[in-house]
Amino acid sequence: MKHRSERDEGLVLPMVLLITLGLGMWVVALAQYGTSSMRFGSVAEAREDRLAAADGAMRDAIEKLRVGRSMCATLLGDGTGYGTTFPEPINGASAKVNCQTLGRGAAAVTAWAVVITGEGVSSTGGAFTTQSGNGLDKKIGGPVYLESLSQVNVKAPVQIVEGDVYYAKAPTSSCPIEGASTNLTIDNVLFDPPTVRGTICTQSTWKQIFGANGPALPATGFGPVRSWSDYTMVGNCRVFPPGTYTGNAALYDGGNYFQSGNYRFIDTVFDPSTNGTRVTAGYPDSSANVFQGISNPDCDAARDADPYASTPGATFYMDGSSRVRVTKGAFEILPRLQGTSWVSMQALSGSDRTATNEPMIATQSGNKKEFSVAGLIWAPYAAFEIGNVTNEAVVALRGGAVVAAIDIGASASITGFVIQVPTSPVTQTLLLTSTATLNGVTTTIKAVVEYRAPKEVAVVSWRVANGT
Repeated sequence: MKHRSERDEGLVLPMVLLITLGLGMWVVALAQYGTSSMRFGSVAEAREDRLAAADGAMRDAIEKLRVGRSMCATLLGDGTGYGTTFPEPINGASAKVNCQTLGRGAAAVTAWAVVITGEGVSSTGGAFTTQSGNGLDKKIGGPVYLESLSQVNVKAPVQIVEGDVYYAKAPTSSCPIEGASTNLTIDNVLFDPPTVRGTICTQSTWKQIFGANGPALPATGFGPVRSWSDYTMVGNCRVFPPGTYTGNAALYDGGNYFQSGNYRFIDTVFDPSTNGTRVTAGYPDSSANVFQGISNPDCDAARDADPYASTPGATFYMDGSSRVRVTKGAFEILPRLQGTSWVSMQALSGSDRTATNEPMIATQSGNKKEFSVAGLIWAPYAAFEIGNVTNEAVVALRGGAVVAAIDIGASASITGFVIQVPTSPVTQTLLLTSTATLNGVTTTIKAVVEYRAPKEVAVVSWRVANGT
């Protein structure tokens, strides 16, 4: 027994050392595993935070399109696109959405009720004014753009229905973030719904947003030179063919019909002479949901027999001192497709109409006066004046207007007063890229959407482009 004890002597210490070393290695491995798990957990948590931030910003951008509160479909979306920063961090991550048009499939002004450029108006002048109102609010359906809030002089209440007021300049405020909601108060300007709509600032001018030149002019020109005697009579309707006319319009005291096509007017004044004078221009384009809003029964047969109805609608190109002044009777232009825009009236570069001389379009005060355009009015340096028209009459602006100044005096008692934005028949494809950044690392989501102004949106694809 003593011999065996001497042979085991000295083995305990090495065994203790081996066990200690093994336990130490196990502890170190366990610690490393725990550290790696914690590091992976932190990375995974940060990734999920960025993904949630990018997802939230993307959903907010699509919702803005759905409520007509995005400037992506304007010229700002062309090229590299239009970027807006989400105003608050999401899970500690900052998020930005860039919206890019994939080929311009619609006009830059399609979704806008009124664009007021303020060109030629003093810094404190009245580019946006209203008069009277019989105690009831006037209404504009859709977003309104103002170059400057200091040019607003609204004396009678006006409601912006399902739209916001965008502005580039304000007297006492700045625009720290593009597209920021500012909730400024504008005297006598109300919003419906009031808790959702309001004022939004932009760092871009009207020319940058909508372009300075307007819709493309027709490649085929304006047609042959005409005389005002080049009309035919269809029953009790005086019918004019497309072309270029100079001098005051020779309107008939009864029905007048301008056939579908392009018209250039040089120093022409349209001034219906009697309450019985009624003017209709263009065959209604059913593909654009255009309908005739003012009856002109004497010209129904001429309209139905329009030889140019296969390319329907009319566009009046205003040159020199040309203008429309509805002192009596009725006047309606059913628009013609020019490129990607349905245009009713467009001022040419030779127009001398400004914000301070006689308006390019004016309806005088009183009753029994009617005016309607179902397409775009492009006259960024001229004024549009709606007089205090009353009783059962139609004053309708259904296709948007880009004007230097607008004065709305139509009485609230009028039954057919409309300024609104219709749904565009043209679908536009947009690419939305939402990027969230946290601690210098980014996560990106991309979505392709089909957009039809002012509010129709369909998501075509949605994918995580960078989820590291």
